[in-house]
Amino acid sequence: MKNKGFVTYDIACRLKEVDFTEECLGHHITEHGRIMDLSEGSFYMVKSINTKLERMHCSAPTWEDAKEWFIEKHDLYIEIRRTPNKDYIVFVEDYIWENFKKEIKRYSDYKEARNDAYLKAIEIIKNR
Repeated sequence: MKNKGFVTYDIACRLKEVDFTEECLGHHITEHGRIMDLSEGSFYMVKSINTKLERMHCSAPTWEDAKEWFIEKHDLYIEIRRTPNKDYIVFVEDYIWENFKKEIKRYSDYKEARNDAYLKAIEIIKNR
């Protein structure tokens, strides 16, 4: 099954590292530590929680569920803006450090912008 609408395997594993333990509708599965082809059954639609999965399996939240988790659990807000030039600017705002707003960079591709925004939010959590 394709994982459209769910975070990538890389982000799912990084979320697991920062104690993402919310129930999800699906999870990523690997074989011997290597990523299997996501289009060939390594993503499963079945409720899961990271604390109940094997080491190399990761709960896969939707992008929106992960974004809500950043806000609710870590006071981080992700914003992706489209500019008049049709590129994207990413901001990650940390409410713990009042008025801290970090522009990552400009992107021509939305998915790349979204991916980097989530990775930056995870990095902020790890560095607290």
